[in-house]
Amino acid sequence: MFNEGKLRAANLNKLMQILCDPQYSNTQYAGGRFGDNFIDVFILTYPFFMNSMDFLDLLIKRWEFKTPGMKEAEIIKMRERISSVLFKWVELQFSQFIKSEEFTKRFLEFLNKSQANKSMDPKNVMILKNLIKEKTSPNSKDVVHMVPLLPSLFPRDDCQCYIGILDIPPLEIARQLSVFEMELFDKMPFDEFIGQKWTKNNVDWTPNILATIKRFNKISGWAPDLVLRWRTPEQRGFMIGKLIDIAHNCIKLNNFETVVQIVSGLENSAISRLKQSWLKVPEKSQARLEKMRNLFSPMENWKTYRNHLASVDPPGIPYLGLILQTLTFSDDGNPNIINNNLLNWYKMELTVQILSEIRRFRGHPYPFTPIPEVADLLQFENFAPRSDKKLFEDSQMVEPKV
Repeated sequence: MFNEGKLRAANLNKLMQILCDPQYSNTQYAGGRFGDNFIDVFILTYPFFMNSMDFLDLLIKRWEFKTPGMKEAEIIKMRERISSVLFKWVELQFSQFIKSEEFTKRFLEFLNKSQANKSMDPKNVMILKNLIKEKTSPNSKDVVHMVPLLPSLFPRDDCQCYIGILDIPPLEIARQLSVFEMELFDKMPFDEFIGQKWTKNNVDWTPNILATIKRFNKISGWAPDLVLRWRTPEQRGFMIGKLIDIAHNCIKLNNFETVVQIVSGLENSAISRLKQSWLKVPEKSQARLEKMRNLFSPMENWKTYRNHLASVDPPGIPYLGLILQTLTFSDDGNPNIINNNLLNWYKMELTVQILSEIRRFRGHPYPFTPIPEVADLLQFENFAPRSDKKLFEDSQMVEPKV
């Protein structure tokens, strides 16, 4: 089914034909109805309508498919096209090879068979095997670009003294938070974003997204906790200012996830009610906070933030919460199946468009030297955020309502 010259829906057999038939590799075919990213869209969204083993079986059938009178040159071109699909599959959905040993075994059996009967270029077989081995290695971080590390701003010596948050410059804290956040960001495989699996709260389905959400909750709970540890308005005002400065530096590093974490923590009612403490926050810091609030305003579908994100270059970390929210709206508003069992290709393209923010920033690590002492302080492995009720009670104790 087409709308304004664009593919909007089709049955699975037709989509597999477009995916594997070399005549569709030319984007001008059929009036340019099929974009350059057709393979990408299919690979990223096939979990909407089938599992990986079924997809592999369909590809193998296409690989072995021959019609009477089909020329050898046509078979070679078709298999070259399918080979490109296999390469893209390993690149974009490598988590499938980590999750299922049975699937990986079946995939490798196909490669070995294709090598034995000489139906696949031996070089392609070797490259695919090496890619799978690399992707499934416990030490693999799937980072493409290696960058030289910048020196730390934090003075270090051989002393074993205690390091606290006040000992570290805001920019260095922002750097270390960004390094840790990027590790989580790069670990999230694309299949975890399909079908709102993260809302089921099943750690087996979306362990990496849930780990990132848990991290968000910890930092947004850490910010008010940090402020309320101090006894005087001057001390609390200073700490609020420091947190704002950390978030401001995260803005400059394009780490928008951590910015929202900290700003959310400062906007907790337990902190926003501290009038005497806010009077002690430097005007410069207050102005920075207001700019951050404006940047992340939800007005006009987060227009200001979306425009800003589109204008910056990697490295960076987009705000995950908005991506998940946008995916949820898309998923709820667009069924997988439409018009007599046709797969909703428009929904698949829309999903990949939303995920483009992740694809653009993935694989571009921050060039900052990790500092173990600071990292230990900022991982929050043993930190348990206070409940909102407890935070508010503690807030009333340190600054009673007048």
